[in-house]
Amino acid sequence: MKDEIKALGKLITCKLNLQDDYDVMNKWMITYIAEQMHRYEIAKTDEEKQIAGEKCSDAIMKFWKHRSYNSGWNPLEKYKQLLERINRMVSNEFGVDIINFIGSGSVEDGDLAEKTKIIRKVNNWLIEDMIFEELGEVRDLDDNPWIDIIDDLGDPDAGVIRLVAGISEERNNTDNQYIKYRIERIELVISLLNEFAKSEYRKLND
Repeated sequence: MKDEIKALGKLITCKLNLQDDYDVMNKWMITYIAEQMHRYEIAKTDEEKQIAGEKCSDAIMKFWKHRSYNSGWNPLEKYKQLLERINRMVSNEFGVDIINFIGSGSVEDGDLAEKTKIIRKVNNWLIEDMIFEELGEVRDLDDNPWIDIIDDLGDPDAGVIRLVAGISEERNNTDNQYIKYRIERIELVISLLNEFAKSEYRKLND
């Protein structure tokens, strides 16, 4: 059994008190996971450990996968609205296509390459700013023990939460040198766009 799954199982059995107001199925699953983890720990042979580990891993991941359908608990409840809004953003034409476009492609070294990098960077900042304004800050990540564990398991929800948290952290960076660095590059992009607009206007008069 993977260490990450084992850690998730321990968190489920420790954090979810059987005395709380969960339905019968939830209580049965929590008890089942605890039993399978115990069997895994006391297994004497490699075969017994493998069988117990597979059963335990399967139960843990199924329970976690269907957390939003379980009544009485969801450790990511505070991020539910954020995740729903992010999913709507990336499912429309604006989301993934633009982000992938900004990060794609390559150019050779030189002045054009440097300008291209700056344009992409400023575009990223613009999209991050739009996401930040749309979703607000993600707070108290350090107080949510589930995030690290499910992030290690590659859970997409954890990835989204960390992405927005990273945007929040960058957005809140008030270091003067960093702000000046951003302004310089934004002004350069504005200058490039002005030159481009002038060239387009000239085409109208040709």
